[in-house]
Amino acid sequence: MPEPIFRKRKFWPQYLWLMLMAVGGAVSCVFGLAWLFVALVVSAFLGLNECGRWRYRTNLLLCMAAAVAGSICGIFTWIETVSVFVLLFATGGFMLYYKDSANRMLPVMEYISSELSRGVTLDETVAIACEKISEIVPGCNVAVAVADGAGGLFLPERGEKARAGLARNGGAVWKVLASGRPYATDRVDPSKDMPLFRDSRSMISVPLFARGEKLGVLQVESAETDAFPRDEHGKLTVIAFIVAQAIGAFIRDAGARQDVEPQV
Repeated sequence: MPEPIFRKRKFWPQYLWLMLMAVGGAVSCVFGLAWLFVALVVSAFLGLNECGRWRYRTNLLLCMAAAVAGSICGIFTWIETVSVFVLLFATGGFMLYYKDSANRMLPVMEYISSELSRGVTLDETVAIACEKISEIVPGCNVAVAVADGAGGLFLPERGEKARAGLARNGGAVWKVLASGRPYATDRVDPSKDMPLFRDSRSMISVPLFARGEKLGVLQVESAETDAFPRDEHGKLTVIAFIVAQAIGAFIRDAGARQDVEPQV
């Protein structure tokens, strides 16, 4: 069973961290162990932000006050105290950066979901998906290949272009559909990856799943090598899930299978 996404935070852990910092700080001052005091201050700062209910600024002020107390007690010089301040700000900055990096996905998900809800046909919904994903991956080409129910893939019409069936060439899009696993490469091999757009140098391809059914593949290609950081590949999987739910509504309709077959 997965863990809840909202964790209930309690007061007692933050008091435990404060007690540890106070007792450890007193011992450090008695024995002149500056390195131990720094370790305790930074550890308490991390623990207060992770386990406690107080805000980041409150925790930062508490730890800065502890560093000042260490200077008054003689364990730190004022230059060393400033160094502790810099360390706390740097640590807190990284914590806020990674937290903000995760939170930035929420508005993107809300935006794409809202835009996809405007689609009234499969073709229109896929066109909206490609357009909106292109906005959040500027400079890249986006394609959504939809399964036709007979083991094939096709690209829904976009504008005046007719639907196009994809040849079984063993490219990345077919491998992803067959395996059900994402695929990414920093340097495209045209003979092996078979990109959907010309001049592609790197790509990410993820399957579209809804209710355990493979609905197609979402593929993003770039004309630059190493265009997609490896630690951000999962973001496209989240977006693909939203797209799959939108197009799945059309495919699951009683007459959808016949309606979405490629037009010859």
